[in-house]
Amino acid sequence: KSWHPGVLAKLLELLHKYQTLPASINTVHSYLQKARHALHKLPASPGRAGLLELTQFLARQTNALGEPP
Repeated sequence: KSWHPGVLAKLLELLHKYQTLPASINTVHSYLQKARHALHKLPASPGRAGLLELTQFLARQTNALGEPP
C-alpha cells in the first residue's frame, strides 16, 4: 500500500484523543533499546555503527511526535 501524508496527522489525532501517545512513544523506545542491546552483541563494524545510528534517528523522530505542533 502507498503511504499518504495525511495518515500521520490522523494517527496523531487519535493518539492524542485517546491519550495513548506517551505509552506509544515508550513502547517504541523500548523496542529501540532492545535493538541497541542486540546490536552491541555483534562485532564492531560500519554496518553495526550504521544500525546503531539508525536507532538514534528513530528515537529522535519518535520524540518529535510528542512535541506540540
